[in-house]
Amino acid sequence: MTNKGLHIASGAGVIGVDVGDRWMVASQLVGHGGAKAVLGASVRLARAASGPLLEQEALLLGQTIAHAGFVGSRIVVCAPDAALLPAVLELPPRSSKAPIDQLARLEVARIHRREPEAFDLAMWDLPATDRTKGATHAMALALPTEAGDAVAAAFDVTGADIVAIEPRVCALARCCAAASGGIPGLYGVVDVGWSATMVVLIHVTGEEPASVIYERRLQEAQFGVSVQHLQKAVEIDVDVAEAAMRCGEEEMREAKLAELYRSIRRYQTELSDALVPEVQRSVVYATQRYPAIPLSGMWITGEGAGVRGVRARLSSALAVDVATLTPAVVTQTNEKSPLARDTSIITSLGLAAFSNAGSAKKRKAA
Repeated sequence: MTNKGLHIASGAGVIGVDVGDRWMVASQLVGHGGAKAVLGASVRLARAASGPLLEQEALLLGQTIAHAGFVGSRIVVCAPDAALLPAVLELPPRSSKAPIDQLARLEVARIHRREPEAFDLAMWDLPATDRTKGATHAMALALPTEAGDAVAAAFDVTGADIVAIEPRVCALARCCAAASGGIPGLYGVVDVGWSATMVVLIHVTGEEPASVIYERRLQEAQFGVSVQHLQKAVEIDVDVAEAAMRCGEEEMREAKLAELYRSIRRYQTELSDALVPEVQRSVVYATQRYPAIPLSGMWITGEGAGVRGVRARLSSALAVDVATLTPAVVTQTNEKSPLARDTSIITSLGLAAFSNAGSAKKRKAA
């Protein structure tokens, strides 16, 4: 029997806050014993501009949260994607009693030419293979102190208690693991975002918490770029262009817009062409590196998950069924509610399932 879905302790959890280039999203889960968590509240607000969160944006988000059914002021914020410093490390075996954490910090500092104390560090071991025996191979993500401080400063005006600043990859992995139901294997999630696509592969053992074994940010596959190309080509509003990217030929014919569909199809294909081959390369690399772990499932989510044709092309290229990762998969929610199908809030749900509660003074990267 599987235990599918996100699970948190009873009562209202932390508020997950995902600040992207187009939207600010906040979500909160409510735990009910050992049952799948309930989606308690979620809001999405348009950004004033892309880039770092502005103080007035944080204030607007805080005011909205205060009046939208959220409980408490403890938040987990998604780390700025562009600020994170990734590294794959080869370290002494843990049985050697060597100071692994200190060595990892020094190695990350060397790779990225930073002072060892100038960043927060998240690190986890990678599965052992025949090629990695006799060493500890680990994945690390570092968040520069100045980037974390900038996030904290933006939220100071809201009075929120920042429990953690967590990488997007960790939030996506949490949702992917929840969707797997704990069945052992290799699982992947493709997050089609406005400014980049994130590919995350996780190893589920069924005994220990799932671990990320591969992550890659595809800057060349941007949902927002294709939307903006369509917007300019046919001179329509950006919101209309975004909705049109999810339409099929039959829908457009029924709306007597068959001529427009030729333009729409061009930019749907543009996104698929940029995304599918790179995701395929990522999955091939990971499965060759870990041949003993079977690819058991793939998910697609994010703002651009519903672009017509992308999921089908991914399924064909990977020779595996690619399902859509929606809030209804990992939480209890009203299936008739638009939130149940809103793939743009998945990262915020993963953040909202963060469980190692602390205080703002104990802010950390993961």
